[in-house]
Amino acid sequence: MAPVRSRQLETAITRFVEESARRLQAELDAGAEVPFELAANAAHGQRTALYCYRPLTAAFIQERWPMLADLETHAAAERLLECLQGLDRYLIRRDVRIGRGDRRTHASVVLRTLLEDVFAEQSDFTLCAERLRGALDELDAAAFTNAGEVALIETLHGLGTVAPELAGTRAPALGRPELAWALARFEMGCERTSELEALSDYLLALRALLEPEGPASGLLSGRLATLCATPAERPGLTRRTLKAIALERAVITGAAVEHASCDALVRELAGHLRALLRDVVCGHLPSDLVTLAEELLAPGEQTQEVTARRGPGRKPEEWSSGEVLSGDPGETGEILNVPV
Repeated sequence: MAPVRSRQLETAITRFVEESARRLQAELDAGAEVPFELAANAAHGQRTALYCYRPLTAAFIQERWPMLADLETHAAAERLLECLQGLDRYLIRRDVRIGRGDRRTHASVVLRTLLEDVFAEQSDFTLCAERLRGALDELDAAAFTNAGEVALIETLHGLGTVAPELAGTRAPALGRPELAWALARFEMGCERTSELEALSDYLLALRALLEPEGPASGLLSGRLATLCATPAERPGLTRRTLKAIALERAVITGAAVEHASCDALVRELAGHLRALLRDVVCGHLPSDLVTLAEELLAPGEQTQEVTARRGPGRKPEEWSSGEVLSGDPGETGEILNVPV
């Protein structure tokens, strides 16, 4: 695989990793210790699991990240990374939660993630050139793609819509244009100042992936539950998704108020969306999630659930907050903070 195409960026990242390695090793030499966990490792066909100590290098780095983020080499690499496309896609591939913030914040998270990758499960900070090369190659894979995918990446950052001639192409990492659009909405949601503001972004992304028939079909909640929950947990996730849809309506009308239960509901929805996007981008799931959900769903399961929750022939916007709040006794009883 070709190296990171900006020689200046590659040099800046390398200098930061090298200086970080020296600082972290100095911490060890001064008496600090990398924490360990006891992990089971059962070989195939072996009844008794073997246990080994696994260094928690990432935790050690995270504790000292403020010190590393103050380095001049960090600032230099961060400035160059800000201009690089694909930062959020790289973080999704690395299974890193993308929090709210500007591109500089995301660039800093990328640097920390790359540093953790270079020294993963090492008990010291001896720099291996091969591991650094591999980490740079992975960043390269997320940042640089073929011409068709570049058009999709531009869409993610609000630079226009997908060109009509690319509508039928399949970019290797993002797949169909609907997927690129859903990822863009997810990124927008992560940058909102509150969970309630992000809710519509997450629901729009999920509708693009799972409900091409439109919200009036009422199919989103069942399909999401099918893909993201075990059969026993599907009814609960379906109900919570319906609550989120009703909460969105309250947000639109100005009736919703910030509340811990609301935030938890939105974060759960964002977590499911992020998991679906990550698995499709990484190739673990096909890009056609609707077909996959229909194949996994037992006959009649979704129809029965939607009918039980909203009654036949009624649209989501017609539900009252009281109906949506009724559900599992163990679930929170206050979601909307509005009069019923």
